Amino acid sequence: MLKIKRVLLSVYSREKLEEFAKSLKKFDIEIYATPGTHDFLKSRKINSKPILDLSSLKKEVLGGRVKTLDQKIFSSILADKSNAQHMKEIEKLKIPPVDMVVVDLYPFEKNDYTRREFEEMVELIDIGGISLLRAAAKNFRSVVPVPSIDYYDKIIDALKENNGSIPLKLRLELAKLSFERTFVYDYHIFSYFSELKVENGGIFEIKRDENEIDKNIYLLLSREKILRYGENPHQEAGLYYNLINPIDGWINANQISGIEPSFNNYLDMESAYSIVRDFEKCCCAIVKHNNPCGVAIGETTADAFSRALLTDHDSAFGSIIAFNKTVDEECAKELKNLFFEVILAPNYTKEAISILKRKKRLRIFQKKINKLEKFRHLDFRKIEGGYLVQTPDICTIKPEDMKVVTKRKPDKETFDDLIFAWKCVKNVKSNAIVIAKEERTIGIGAGQMSRVDSAKIAVMKSRSPIVGAVLASDGFIPFRDTVDVAAENGIIAIIQPGGSIRDEEVIAAANENNIAMIFTGIRHFRH
Repeated sequence: MLKIKRVLLSVYSREKLEEFAKSLKKFDIEIYATPGTHDFLKSRKINSKPILDLSSLKKEVLGGRVKTLDQKIFSSILADKSNAQHMKEIEKLKIPPVDMVVVDLYPFEKNDYTRREFEEMVELIDIGGISLLRAAAKNFRSVVPVPSIDYYDKIIDALKENNGSIPLKLRLELAKLSFERTFVYDYHIFSYFSELKVENGGIFEIKRDENEIDKNIYLLLSREKILRYGENPHQEAGLYYNLINPIDGWINANQISGIEPSFNNYLDMESAYSIVRDFEKCCCAIVKHNNPCGVAIGETTADAFSRALLTDHDSAFGSIIAFNKTVDEECAKELKNLFFEVILAPNYTKEAISILKRKKRLRIFQKKINKLEKFRHLDFRKIEGGYLVQTPDICTIKPEDMKVVTKRKPDKETFDDLIFAWKCVKNVKSNAIVIAKEERTIGIGAGQMSRVDSAKIAVMKSRSPIVGAVLASDGFIPFRDTVDVAAENGIIAIIQPGGSIRDEEVIAAANENNIAMIFTGIRHFRH
């Protein structure tokens, strides 16, 4: 146990500081504080000493840049209390040993780089605080490092439980957290400096090349929760978020009701969410085993759901359902009649929540619709000994970029269906085929080794008439056989990337059958 007699406080945030300092005083702990912290405590009538009392410096210099970088201050922190020579040396320096160092760093990473000048950002780089924290963490056997205000309660609880002392186990834990904090903090500074360039004697931010991906990518994952198991019961699993590049993702999603989500639930929620995010109109996506089994546009969420369910009612059992608009009472009444694992939407009415909560096990999630940023949302795929990293498939195509390659041209209604099907097929496992009509899926063929088999499965799975529908293919159509399947079933238009060595043969097959065909020039493989 380490008896706490003396604490050094150097904190940016004043949140909870008054309460924390008063709690320390209850244990007769002497407080030394950096100027801003000292002034705050003084204004709250809490007795503390200025850090200069520990220092050989008479005052802070360079406009406050240097106030703690001093031999005496760091000796009081780095002295190993079990080392007699160390204790003799700090006695000669006439300084008392510090037992705890509490640091809350300047919030560099919380600032929007684009709204601040370089000179402002540089002044937000903490030098003294991070040095104090590293010193305390290095010497955790003799000093308690406290890396942020988040640990105030833990410290006070430990002091109460141990009669004013802190156990070694907690000191080691806080040392680890301190080095984690300094690592993440330094990464944000590194990241900012990586975006700078010198031009005409000034310092400016770099506009990143759209084809550039970082040479080095740093991951620091923190476990948010342990999941019951992974994809299968014999696999262990957890939900983690990236401390270095946090985004408003599933960690921040609000689970309103229901049991804990599983590993597979999260995978399917991500798939369903990725589909509805692509649409401005009211959209519903029903996902099972990472593939959509129904997607539709509707006037309301109830309408969109009913239309999506028509695609494959049987497969929808036990699925995940996502919406991009508010779920209301009418929609909730429709949803309550079937078994689903998860309902996901950006918002719900009170009436809808009341209805859906009656299903105690149903997981009800609220998550706002985020637009993906190419370089913040990198896609990682694990392979043995490494990772494959890519930017997300957020490419959108404008109507003017599409090329009609057949004699028949799609009318407006057909063109709308083609765009709808194209957005859906992007989220189906390759090889992927989507058949759609009136902005809802009719049949979906996923994950086959040949494209024509996916087309046949899409036809087979169709519960509604296909005549007059459109077909989307995530990759180019390599042979005319897929076009022939489409023609046999009354498909009137096809959208595909194009680019096959047999494009002319495929176009000819479409012309023979009076099918309109559009080339996008973009592929949407999803492995």
